[in-house]
Amino acid sequence: MSKLSIIIVTYNSENLIGSCLDSIFKTAGGLELEVIIIDNNSQDDAVNVVKTRFPQARLIENKENVGFARAVNQGIKMSQGEFVLLLNPDMRVLDKAIKSSLEFLETNPKVGILGAQLLYPKTLKVQPSFGRFPSVFTEFLQAFGLHKILPWGRFIPKNIFSFWKFKKICRVDWLGGGFMMVKKEVFDKVGLLDEKFFMYLEDIDFCYRAKQVGFEVYYFPKAKVIHHHMASAKKDLSKPIIYEAKSLIYYFKKYSKNVGFLKFLIWLRLGIRILGYFSLSLFNRQYKDIFSAYSKAKKELINL
Repeated sequence: MSKLSIIIVTYNSENLIGSCLDSIFKTAGGLELEVIIIDNNSQDDAVNVVKTRFPQARLIENKENVGFARAVNQGIKMSQGEFVLLLNPDMRVLDKAIKSSLEFLETNPKVGILGAQLLYPKTLKVQPSFGRFPSVFTEFLQAFGLHKILPWGRFIPKNIFSFWKFKKICRVDWLGGGFMMVKKEVFDKVGLLDEKFFMYLEDIDFCYRAKQVGFEVYYFPKAKVIHHHMASAKKDLSKPIIYEAKSLIYYFKKYSKNVGFLKFLIWLRLGIRILGYFSLSLFNRQYKDIFSAYSKAKKELINL
């Protein structure tokens, strides 16, 4: 039986999965681990990269894109480890990130979920990777972009109001699923990821359910990981916008009665972004693609 099971979901991740797996095997030496790759019907060469360069990894090839949560659950069901690490293919693990995270979970019985500090690849600046559970207030801040300044949004940014949180080990509401280490007993008590989330917010929902039954969720900045943010979403910038909006609505339907007001805030945010990026695109063409993505998302979400 392995100590740790690492589960990675790939989708057109040819340019990312190699460095991700390299970093795992280089930094986790000596650990009893298994690596499970769930490929969501990639149309690039991601599957062949895994087969030829990393035969020690277990590869599952889905015949269609079943979504992130469902693919992760496939991996969890076949995993043998006492601990499970959910890792995105656009992550590159540094130094002893895996080992130190595992040691922290082993020595802190109340902690059920742990997340690493995520860094941008070129600048090594810290990325937002945790925050507050979604509410009407957090989505109001998101709509007006105030979440980038104030430390009360769904995502907490690193700035003068919150920099201390990114320097110390601390309890948080939720952690992003890009690097999320979980004790197997959490899945036993809480269940698997909610597969009705096709993409986005499944990690927030899982942390919420874990906290409801008494597990603590911790941000662990001693473990550092480079994250090539949004690398897999660059081909169609509208998809993350659409998936996030749909996942938010489903989350609110599960836990809140304010679905109608949430829809208003989503439309408000879309309108503000479309107007803002259109104005910017008049002076700088690099914003044209972002403007187009929000415009496309608005059409897709017309019957939200």
